[in-house]
Amino acid sequence: MELLPELFARVSGYCDCAIGLYALLMFLIIERFYERHVVKVLVILFNVIGIVAAFVSIAIGLVEIPRFLKFHRYSGDFDLEYFKYVYLIPTFAYPIFCLLHLYSFMVTLKKDDEVMEIESTPVSYTHLTLPTI
Repeated sequence: MELLPELFARVSGYCDCAIGLYALLMFLIIERFYERHVVKVLVILFNVIGIVAAFVSIAIGLVEIPRFLKFHRYSGDFDLEYFKYVYLIPTFAYPIFCLLHLYSFMVTLKKDDEVMEIESTPVSYTHLTLPTI
């Protein structure tokens, strides 16, 4: 279909799939081994890989999409509205992913006493009544 530049689509797609699978793996590791120091190192590594993958996708997108746009403009297969949406990927979506990884990275690096912990309070449902029909 060639709706995106091939290099950008392959690299970004593989990076997204790898980060997504690594995120699921991190969820399972954090769920089982929350108190161990290894988890903090793995979360930091996850965020560094995510930031690098986002920067690579941004760089490739900003280099390859203008070439792709020129090719389609001269070949006669040109839709300006479509290319506006194509530019949203490297200029809007990936910077947001990068900021989210950066935020998670900063929260992970905070000292343990600075991190707010949610206190678990028992929830009572005795005051709730079911409606009668």
